[in-house]
Amino acid sequence: MTLAELTRVPMELTVTQGSHTTTTQPVRQAGVYRIVLPQGSYAVSLEQPDVRVPPGHFVIGYAFAVTVKAGQTTNLGIGGNCK
Repeated sequence: MTLAELTRVPMELTVTQGSHTTTTQPVRQAGVYRIVLPQGSYAVSLEQPDVRVPPGHFVIGYAFAVTVKAGQTTNLGIGGNCK
């Protein structure tokens, strides 16, 4: 699969808190998404789950630590990292 083909594959955004998955949703490149969460610390990850790769290779994934504070909006800009 070429890099151009790989960027067209839908990605999956997953929000976890500890070992608990809070939400999972499909996302596309160049999108804006809103997820409402209670205050706390979360891990936000992006992966391409439907890509099959040969043994010894890996799928590009990204993970970010996010802290949500009560009564505040928290923004996470990840577009520049997903190239």
